[in-house]
Amino acid sequence: MRRLAIGVLALFAVVAAYHRLYLLYAHKFFDVTGRAQWIWAQHQLSRNIPVAFFATRNFDLPPNRQFTRIKVAVDPEYTLYFNGAQIGGRRIGEDSALDVYDVSKLSRDRGNRIVIAARSANGVGGVIASIDITDAYKNVEPTGSAWNIVRAWRDDLLTRDPPRSWMAPPMLIGRPPIGRWNFLSQRPGTFASPLQKTSRKSATSTASRSSFLDQQRQRPTTSAGRAGAHGSRSTMTTALRAQSGYGSLTTERN
Repeated sequence: MRRLAIGVLALFAVVAAYHRLYLLYAHKFFDVTGRAQWIWAQHQLSRNIPVAFFATRNFDLPPNRQFTRIKVAVDPEYTLYFNGAQIGGRRIGEDSALDVYDVSKLSRDRGNRIVIAARSANGVGGVIASIDITDAYKNVEPTGSAWNIVRAWRDDLLTRDPPRSWMAPPMLIGRPPIGRWNFLSQRPGTFASPLQKTSRKSATSTASRSSFLDQQRQRPTTSAGRAGAHGSRSTMTTALRAQSGYGSLTTERN
């Protein structure tokens, strides 16, 4: 009986210690990403097919913010847009880290918009993002159920959401740590060059299109990409396809 009591006490001590460590570890994740969840487009992951889509979010910001810093990670590859301007992007590879972009000069009190173009060759991946606006007020507008998924390009996508029939809710994967995503460190994001501020009316300007086409030329071009480059399809949609190296990924809608 005494041995049983000692064993129970020892087990209780181990469970309590584990719970304490878990809380400390979870708090470290919360400090970095807050309530942000990994999200993805709704589809059957086991199909092993290429996927490309746009995750979007509209929001306002308090006028007394100190800065506007977007923190984003996309596995495996992304391009980030904010208020009509291409901000940056990369292929993550093995280093799981949040890219941090200071977009204070582009932010405004009302009517901000984030668009994240995500791509995956096998259809598996995740998108996580949030925004810091002061040293004490972090992780606002975190990725989650309030975000939208758009599967096809529109010329006004960088400035506004399309009709509801074009959009779908994201698949919620969960908060880190989850799956293959562990603790996310932070690193300065590499800005697109040149970074241009665009108005609502000019967000689909030649500069925006050229940035896509420049990246398209740096990758192997599929037959769909060559056709789009000559104007037979929406230039931006075709560029996204060719940039991904996946061929025909998204469905054009009229």
